[in-house]
Amino acid sequence: MASITGSTPVRTFALVVGIEKYDEGPDWDLNGPASDATKFTDWLLAQQIPAENIRLFLSPLDKNASLLDRPKPSAAPATRENIYKALTSDLRSKDGDLIYIFWSGHGIVDTDRTRRLIYADATHETMQNLDLMSLLVSLTSDYFPAFPRQVGFVDTCANYVTDLREAYTLPTEVFPRTSSFLPREQFLLLAAREGEIAENISSRATGLFTEKLLEELAQVSKTQWPPDMAALAAKLKEIFDELRKKNPTVQTPSYIQSMGGDDVKLGVVPNKSMPQQPALPHEDLATRLQRRTLKQQLALLTKQYAAVNQDLLTTIDPELQVVLDLKLKSLNKKI
Repeated sequence: MASITGSTPVRTFALVVGIEKYDEGPDWDLNGPASDATKFTDWLLAQQIPAENIRLFLSPLDKNASLLDRPKPSAAPATRENIYKALTSDLRSKDGDLIYIFWSGHGIVDTDRTRRLIYADATHETMQNLDLMSLLVSLTSDYFPAFPRQVGFVDTCANYVTDLREAYTLPTEVFPRTSSFLPREQFLLLAAREGEIAENISSRATGLFTEKLLEELAQVSKTQWPPDMAALAAKLKEIFDELRKKNPTVQTPSYIQSMGGDDVKLGVVPNKSMPQQPALPHEDLATRLQRRTLKQQLALLTKQYAAVNQDLLTTIDPELQVVLDLKLKSLNKKI
């Protein structure tokens, strides 16, 4: 596993995203991503990366709104328009050697096994998202003339869109690219492998992956810039191996790696064999969407049932009518 090398802090840029609050409403709330994004930004600043090189996008919960009251870099809402413009207009025009991309919030894997990162202005109907693989391809083309070295950290769930039972479709927005591709070094560490949930620890306002990542970055960055991604991945492997011994439901970090444009590696960082994953106590985005769909379908059935209820009274035995009413109330309680 090769390492990202070269660059200086002054020629390093970053896109940092933390989303806790979505337009969908409180069903999608997370307590931690905005805090993690600000901590990662503080780490960048501690490495002497100029504040003007950092693009910070935060959509915190109301109770965490104070995270927006920070010195430079100032934060903008983590909407599709703001982030897309920052990538395709702003950062694309910069001259740098290295770019960091950090994203914490909701995510999902589509039917083509592509990671989708959900924007703050998404709802269950619009599902506005960033196509991560499309961005990575764009970054390797000369549409982005700079940034020969690219590092990413993605702390989102990676469960499949099929978990939604086709209740919704994911819109696709492809990032521009040219037909010419340049030698690029890409290394992305992902909080969970495909099909898994990335744990968010609300009580500590952090994602488990980011918590461990920042602890290690604080150590390795003292001796080397930029940090050795291979060494960092190996250390995280050890950490999550130990965590899994105590709790087999702990996620499995994975990576996407392309060195010099010659090959792309998709892999799992930690374990050799993974036990069957039981459900975690908190709900992931797919579960929340599925539950919401069932609620909407049940609400529609309830209205239809009420509309024809008088007709049913004339054709159905009264005792059966009572049973149907009880069943409908029971379904409402379960969903």
